[in-house]
Amino acid sequence: MNILVTGGSGFIGTRLAGELLEAGHQVAIFDIAASAPYPALCARGDVRDCSALTAAATGCDAIIHLAAEHRDDAPSTALCEEVNVGGAKNVVAAARAVGCRRVVFTSSVAVYPLNTPTSTEEDPPRPYNRYGESKLAAEQVFLGWARGTPGATLVTVRACVVFGEGNRGNVYNLLRLVHRRRFVMVGRGENRKSMAYGGNVSRFLAASLDFPAGIHLYNYADKPDLSMAELVALAQRALPEG
Repeated sequence: MNILVTGGSGFIGTRLAGELLEAGHQVAIFDIAASAPYPALCARGDVRDCSALTAAATGCDAIIHLAAEHRDDAPSTALCEEVNVGGAKNVVAAARAVGCRRVVFTSSVAVYPLNTPTSTEEDPPRPYNRYGESKLAAEQVFLGWARGTPGATLVTVRACVVFGEGNRGNVYNLLRLVHRRRFVMVGRGENRKSMAYGGNVSRFLAASLDFPAGIHLYNYADKPDLSMAELVALAQRALPEG
């Protein structure tokens, strides 16, 4: 299968590209950043550029759309809208232009309300921030494409916070503070956080390429959810003092 991975230079995309290559697929990466391990496979470009995205998608059988604006310090909400919603519209336009009928989209559990019990795919979305709103809007773009494309396959994966090699997000910062013995617990640490390991997420995304035609929606988290106290205790046992 010929597969285009948008955002394939990121920590999930890099892992995913390697797994797809090992499985015998042909892989192309489209990313605003260079791919360190796969420079020959990477076309540098922005998902806001529909022409460049369409050129990269030419000949592909599937598009796995990872590219997103998700930084907490994003310069503006407009950028979140342009990249996440506008990028989804451009992926759909590219898929139509090249005749691709299989799309895998990484959304987010940010489409659900904050501080609620574990959400299921049947729960109505109610985003708690601008990022979640943009992801939900992007989901609607892909749903419109799937419903209007005979034989289309759409897999939407609402992932929780993802950590792993190459990531420098909140989980990394927490582990770094624990490692350096600079973490201070506020409260009893009974709050629980859903998390997912990037390697497991990439394997799920790769497996979803075999799903039958239709519309598929999944929440993704690696269970069990650990309390903050359990997570910190586990990290303290595993990490040497540094």
